[in-house]
Amino acid sequence: MIDIETFAGPLDDSGLESVGSLYGRVDPKYLQLAYLRHLFIENPYGWALHAFARDGDEVIGHCSVIPVRARVGGRTADSGKVEAYVVDERYRRSRERGGERPVALDLLWAVSDAAAERGIDPLHAYVTPHVGAIFERAGYRAQTTSARPYVLATSSPRRDVLRRALVVGQSVPLTVVGAVGRGIAGTGPMQSEAATGADSKLVEPSNMDRSWTIAGNDSWDWFLASGSIRALELPGRRGIRALVLTEAEAEQVQLLAWRPSRPGLASAVALLAALAEFAKEGSARTVRIQPWPSKEGDGALVRACRLMGFIPRSPFTVYVRSARAIVEPVSPSPFFYATF
Repeated sequence: MIDIETFAGPLDDSGLESVGSLYGRVDPKYLQLAYLRHLFIENPYGWALHAFARDGDEVIGHCSVIPVRARVGGRTADSGKVEAYVVDERYRRSRERGGERPVALDLLWAVSDAAAERGIDPLHAYVTPHVGAIFERAGYRAQTTSARPYVLATSSPRRDVLRRALVVGQSVPLTVVGAVGRGIAGTGPMQSEAATGADSKLVEPSNMDRSWTIAGNDSWDWFLASGSIRALELPGRRGIRALVLTEAEAEQVQLLAWRPSRPGLASAVALLAALAEFAKEGSARTVRIQPWPSKEGDGALVRACRLMGFIPRSPFTVYVRSARAIVEPVSPSPFFYATF
């Protein structure tokens, strides 16, 4: 008989290791005890909700909700991000509880209901449509925006012929347009440094009166404490400061925010060229840009991505569950997934 145990509170090291042993197979970050403490214990709330599936004494599944500060209709709210959702392969299809729902669905229902009881709303998950189908069975709904991420391939394994061709193909507009843009912008050599508390101003979202989002500045100290956020400075007459997420396990550089002294296409092009250099220097294989609604987050930045050969991906989609009759449309933000 498989039992589901749900509780709130900080896990001890043994509990954290149980999560890591399961989800570490999916994401290597979860094999690091320090990362697990940062995520589940050191977040701004000091706790997270957990549902464990056990077959006797063996933990065979886990799902958590991490409380996250959100902006909903212009107000601060307690949202929750579903994380570390995993079931041991032996139990994913063949084993059900008493012939009822699959273990995976029971886990998700249990932790989602526990979060709702504590007023955590909306709940959200940033997952693929394949996994999203399970969330829809647990009362979640897909919210899709028109904002597409843009991706640049900066390196590839020697044996990956298709990716190497992509790198070569993207390098042409990147080099040509980048050189022109940096010349017009007049930016100097890129400088990299640790992000600071003052950088929270860069991630302040624009007007959220009719939508909802995860605002980086609402929990900036926690995001900063992850140790994976760097600041890039491009000096010059169109000086630029940008914040990027650099995680070795993900092998990519993600833009979190930027602020040019003189907004425009030339500044956006100069930034993207600098991000490509930064990725190559750090052996990252990909640069990812997630547009967000603001004068810095979309507009010129999206046009620069298109000019420089960045490839658009599927539109930004999150799965959302809320007890409210009307849920505001989601506004994309890199902080839906940054450091998670």
